[in-house]
Amino acid sequence: MHRVRIFENIRGSRDAQHKRESLFITIIRPIIVELVGTFLLVTFGLWGACSTSGNIIQGAFCFGCTLMVLLASFGHISGTHLNPCVTLGVFIAGEVRYYLAIIYVIMQIIA
Repeated sequence: MHRVRIFENIRGSRDAQHKRESLFITIIRPIIVELVGTFLLVTFGLWGACSTSGNIIQGAFCFGCTLMVLLASFGHISGTHLNPCVTLGVFIAGEVRYYLAIIYVIMQIIA
């Protein structure tokens, strides 16, 4: 009788741990990725664009390379929208839930 209760308690704690991990993977990690990714895109993109001496191609290339690295690094986590307009478009297409879209936009504006 005691063994059964012990195993039930273990199963309950595993379910709770799985729920916490699922919350982290589905909500918290993508939010952090959007915040950090948008910050890095703006920082490195503007850094490259401002350090050029009138060469438009170099600034555009810097933005493009930064975006490529961010998409390759973080794309599998949140889709790396990195722009509130992209997030709105993905939300309208029905690919992201409304509460995640709102939080993504807030994080992108903060960054």
